[in-house]
Amino acid sequence: MARLSQKIIAYIHEFVASPPSNERQNFAYLTLADVIHASIEGGNFLSKESPITPPYQMADKSASLWYGDNKQIHYRNAAYINAINAHALDVDDTGYFDFSHPSAVIAPLIIAIAEANKINFDRMLYAYILAMDVSLGLGKMVGHRPYHNGFWPTGIFPLIGGVAGAGYLLNYNKAYLDKAFNLISAKLLPSRLHNGSDYKPILLGECVNHIFWALDEATTPHQANLNALDNIIPLYGGGEISQDIFVAGAFSPSALIFKRFPLCSSLQALCEAAIKLHPKINDIRNITHIYIDTTSMVKASLPYHKICSQRQAMFSYSYAPLIALKGGDFTTDNILSAPPYDDDIKKLMDNITLLVREDIFPLDKFPEGAKMTCAMQDGQRLISSCNYAMGDPRIPFHKDDFLKKWRYFSHYKTNSDIINTVLKRAV
Repeated sequence: MARLSQKIIAYIHEFVASPPSNERQNFAYLTLADVIHASIEGGNFLSKESPITPPYQMADKSASLWYGDNKQIHYRNAAYINAINAHALDVDDTGYFDFSHPSAVIAPLIIAIAEANKINFDRMLYAYILAMDVSLGLGKMVGHRPYHNGFWPTGIFPLIGGVAGAGYLLNYNKAYLDKAFNLISAKLLPSRLHNGSDYKPILLGECVNHIFWALDEATTPHQANLNALDNIIPLYGGGEISQDIFVAGAFSPSALIFKRFPLCSSLQALCEAAIKLHPKINDIRNITHIYIDTTSMVKASLPYHKICSQRQAMFSYSYAPLIALKGGDFTTDNILSAPPYDDDIKKLMDNITLLVREDIFPLDKFPEGAKMTCAMQDGQRLISSCNYAMGDPRIPFHKDDFLKKWRYFSHYKTNSDIINTVLKRAV
């Protein structure tokens, strides 16, 4: 039986022989523009909070930073920083089948390599689609098991996809690709339980650096274990995984979740339920208790009662929905400007009961479903529920929805021909 890396290489050759359809290319313009937008917003936020120290000092080849004054820096630094920024506000896309964040890793990597090596736009676009195919295809093959076993899918599947896309861009031969795919298995970042939400953007940037490492090492005479990928992938899934169900052509609207709000994916539906309740509640001070029925996905969010950072707010089921309930909306602006110690919200945070209800919201159908019940002072119980948030493949984003989200693009200026072309074709 062929090794997993050989199967991916075979798919790359099939992909090269049959370029992606116009429909898939048009979808790629939207997803690329979406992650660029996420990175711009994240960069503007992080530049005020915690400036990033880039790892590379030399500047033999350059690429563009996507936020601020769009300066040119070492292309690997550009990929690293743009990737961190893309996940800083958690408003980037999410894999529907594996809960990874593929575009935030893959797009900064592929665009930086293309800019640095003066590779034409169409080849860059094909490399991105190919990398997303591999990442999302492997994610669908393995499913949600890594996430529920405590691993971080973003540190697994997008790294393998990134090697595929970058190897294609750089014309790596079969032997180099085979070696790079198995080398990257040593750099997968599996744990999501010990790092905390504040650190995940930095880890995402490290994913990009690890891809560069694997690509560099693949061209050296050092020997690699060519069975490494086959040995490690089953560990994340908790058992044997059939190579024969590797999913080709996985990059499609049915494979990605897009986000309206700068929140952890598990809170999107809960906040939509809160927004529906807002018109019925004149004053949240009239609420005596809130009951939340949801899945173990939301249970994994953190019940912060003392919000120490805005990212903690974005990951807290006992804080984020209350902003939506009080304000009736949830935008990047109001989560970043909401006072962490709003007295009304702080009081309610101590009066929330969270129940995991897999009978109401089974993970295989509604992994992010939520129901919110507000017990009022007058004895009423106001109820709202949301099975899945807008942006889920079952309630997909349309172009108008993306345009509403992309508030920076109306005045965004860049010297990058690739970025300009993406934005022009997307809008």
